[in-house]
Amino acid sequence: MQLPHGSRRGAVTVVVLLWLGVILWRYQAVSSPQPMLTVLLAVAVVALFTLAALGAGLPVWRWAGGDADLSASALVIVLATGAGVLMAGTAAVSLAGLLRPLVMASIVVLAIAAGTFQAMRLSPRCHLTVASPLLAPAGVLALAIALTLPTATVLSPFYDQFNYHLAFPFQWLRAGRIIVFPRHSYSYLVSNMGLLYTYALATVGAWGGQVLHWWMGALAVLGVGELARKIGGPRAGYWGAAIFAATPAVLIPATWAGADLGVAALAVAAWLAVLDAPHDGEGMKPARRWLLAGVLAGLAAGCKYLALAMVAVPIFLVLVFMRRGVSARHHWRRIGLWLAGAALSFSPWMVRNLVVSGNPLFPFFNSLFPPAVLLDSQGATEVTRAATVAEFPSGRLAPRDRISLGTFRPQGDAGAIGPVYLGMAPLALWIAVRDRRRGAGVVLAGALLGVVGWWWAPQLGRYLVPVLALFAALLGAAWARVLRIWPRSVRRWLTALLAGALLWNVTSVLGDGLDRLKCLAGRARLEELMRAKVTYWPAIAFVNEKLPADAKLLLVAESRTLFLERDVVVDDPFRTPMLVLIADAEPSEEAMLRRLRADGVTHLLYNVAEARRIAEMTHRGSYFMPATSQGSANLTAFFFRCVEPIFSDGPVAVMKLLPKPR
Repeated sequence: MQLPHGSRRGAVTVVVLLWLGVILWRYQAVSSPQPMLTVLLAVAVVALFTLAALGAGLPVWRWAGGDADLSASALVIVLATGAGVLMAGTAAVSLAGLLRPLVMASIVVLAIAAGTFQAMRLSPRCHLTVASPLLAPAGVLALAIALTLPTATVLSPFYDQFNYHLAFPFQWLRAGRIIVFPRHSYSYLVSNMGLLYTYALATVGAWGGQVLHWWMGALAVLGVGELARKIGGPRAGYWGAAIFAATPAVLIPATWAGADLGVAALAVAAWLAVLDAPHDGEGMKPARRWLLAGVLAGLAAGCKYLALAMVAVPIFLVLVFMRRGVSARHHWRRIGLWLAGAALSFSPWMVRNLVVSGNPLFPFFNSLFPPAVLLDSQGATEVTRAATVAEFPSGRLAPRDRISLGTFRPQGDAGAIGPVYLGMAPLALWIAVRDRRRGAGVVLAGALLGVVGWWWAPQLGRYLVPVLALFAALLGAAWARVLRIWPRSVRRWLTALLAGALLWNVTSVLGDGLDRLKCLAGRARLEELMRAKVTYWPAIAFVNEKLPADAKLLLVAESRTLFLERDVVVDDPFRTPMLVLIADAEPSEEAMLRRLRADGVTHLLYNVAEARRIAEMTHRGSYFMPATSQGSANLTAFFFRCVEPIFSDGPVAVMKLLPKPR
């Protein structure tokens, strides 16, 4: 019996698909699909977190009187607000002692469900539309995404994320609440991005934190495009976004879990909120919009203290002088609302630090407050100023290098900003004067004030990112206008020139990033990369699998705690080691042992490579430098008589405290 034509076609399709499936399954032996699946999972994380931020942020936007149909500019504000709501969610469950993986996963699932429901009811209007004359910046953006997102799926050896950006949220989830380590000054820093990383750590793991930082960078790029569009039109939006996305100090951190791109995204959203807020009327909705603008600025400052000087203060000063067309009463009312919003979102960190240290901005500005007295775990007291946290790495530049924004003397990890900003600086000034009534003057004023804040801080390149976002918007607007005044033949050459410079910038993501891409492709082993760059890595598995569940580790010459699933006592790298203080304070090695045991310490983790590095970085002759001869004798005898090595691999060792000296 002959099958109908439609049935024959269906049967042939099924046979072909089955055959293709068999071939694809067998081909795994030749080339693993794992890299492709990992990248697709990262794309899914980006999409799901976007829905979560939408679900958390859109109700706030509507409460503030935002339009029902979202423009791209409004979308940036909504997603930034949603990220802030999720940060607040972490803080709230911490206060209840419920900061656990299951709770955090439940919150993010509910936010995703809300975002999905909200997205189905929206019809957004997006102003950054694809157009054929803009293939060059679109190509730069696509290349930046293609290089950074896959890299972000592979764990980075970046020191700061092992030290605090991911390490502290990891330990918070273990403790069930936000905690500080009394002798680790970094644990007193503001950490809004850390609040966000709890969701990633509770669901997909540490690499998810890197993808969330990438997401913040992508949100900042979209925001820069919107700032540029407001000044110079849709084409300016594409150029501004491409200039910012191709900045080395943006590209490299986009593959880490850090704070800098969080600051940039929230800062750009705060500037957009100010420019979009109603500038007339005194009703409830305009008031709420100004309150929301302040909240976003406070959230940026809550990611990094430096954002107070580079984001919050510049916006405040611009607002003070941005009075055109409104009465004095209304002018100061909106400034008051903005300040109230900023205080609302930033003050929880100040309250936390005031309670635990006596200084709301600890570990900075201790000269303005009574010395912070920290109770250590032995019950002794220590007066600390912790100014070294601000001093290392100082990254101080000569005045002429500061004027050039460190273009020729990059400082710190991801310190390079590339040649485009300095090379096109005259265009930023030109467009600010020419289009000042379209917001360009406000943006330039904010950027220059941000540079002043950076001028007096450590001049690390990545610290400048929220200011570079404003400059990129100005340059995008200026470049779009320059192209319009030249004939097509000249425009092609100009486009090729800037696109070439941006591609030159993009190559900066190579280097260490290539090593991680090799791991993704299966050409190298992540274990080898971590052992080479994260020197305590070999001890992690031993600590988590071999030590008793109630073990308590004193980390000696090691401040990184990520992945250590035991209680820890830890110093930051810039303080006199706790073990040295105890050796100086006690009369004998036996007394040292009793003191540690009384605090519950059962084991030591010692990293000889870090001891050498810290001694060199802090200009000490040795990591162990007791103040007294008795302390030196105690320390030597302690290691000889009071501990037993039970693990050693490379530079790291784990030792067990003996019940009594040998």
